[in-house]
Amino acid sequence: MLRKAILVIIGLTLLSAAAVGVASASPNEQPEITPFERLISVLTEAYDEDALTDELSELLADYFFDNVTPPVTGETSEQVRERLKARFYPSHTPEPFDILIAALTGAEERGALTTEISGLLTDYFIDLAIPRATGETPSQVM
Repeated sequence: MLRKAILVIIGLTLLSAAAVGVASASPNEQPEITPFERLISVLTEAYDEDALTDELSELLADYFFDNVTPPVTGETSEQVRERLKARFYPSHTPEPFDILIAALTGAEERGALTTEISGLLTDYFIDLAIPRATGETPSQVM
């Protein structure tokens, strides 16, 4: 239930960002989805299709906590974890997927999650992980 609430909050945040883009675009232009928004969408699909395991979620979150965000922010990995914990799940024990989303969101907000990293993760799940779980081709996943 709590995971769904967090996903709804993240979804609403992304939706409001998209709405601002729609409002600022001319009537003939479609707003572009950012690499981060696309990544979150693909990860959510992968999680829903059991292509993103708890173990992989934990591994990816730890990588961002330990290796990606600290060099950009000057924090220790423990400080990054505590800052994001206080923001995203202060009063409960989150699911590994929730921790991953918090790690990626924190990295994105601080400029540590590059377009290249977002693209590589997105491609991995579209090209390999989701098709293995669903039997679809990458084109069908897209």
